[in-house]
Amino acid sequence: MVTQTIKQNTLPPKTLIETESMCLALPAKIVALDAAANMATASVDNVKVEVSLALVDDVALGDYVLVHVGYALNKIDEDEALKTLALFAEAGLTSNL
Repeated sequence: MVTQTIKQNTLPPKTLIETESMCLALPAKIVALDAAANMATASVDNVKVEVSLALVDDVALGDYVLVHVGYALNKIDEDEALKTLALFAEAGLTSNL
């Protein structure tokens, strides 16, 4: 006879929030460039942040990029960026843009 021991978990089951995580990249407009340092200043809802351009090529003033943890991940179309920012504002995540 084969017996199987099942160890009971004494902790409560994890919720979706505890077990799943999601990262969010925000669309931001490039408002200043420092080509020598491969850095830029990006603006989201009038908040300016310094971002690294190490992962993207050919970024110019006025371009929109997706920003996550201090890095511009890629360039995005201005119309798509503005639609996304409008959805954030509608959801109450930003002020009126």
